[in-house]
Amino acid sequence: MQIKLSEIAKICNGAIDGDGDLQINRLGSLKNAKSDSTYKTLSLYTDPKQYKLLKSTKAAAVILREKHAELFSGNKIIVENPGLAFANITQLFIKNKFGEIHPSAIIAESATLHPTV
Repeated sequence: MQIKLSEIAKICNGAIDGDGDLQINRLGSLKNAKSDSTYKTLSLYTDPKQYKLLKSTKAAAVILREKHAELFSGNKIIVENPGLAFANITQLFIKNKFGEIHPSAIIAESATLHPTV
């Protein structure tokens, strides 16, 4: 899944500072974020204790509060509640990742799923 940073900002009522056309295809921590030809990670910054991670992250974009915006020079989405916004974005990625059935899949008419699935 890929989604433009501008579309993510709309979903969480955020303001973009940076490239709104940037295609995000992964969510991750500041520590494990990647931004290369394959991966464009969106990360979350909420805790000033993570300042060193914010400065060294390879995230393509970060979601954070306005009061922290000047701490990160890259692409960012500025929101009131970054944790809640990131949780909503996570649901979007999960839904799209697991919500599709491959066109070549063959499912028996009698197939059922256990209630705990």
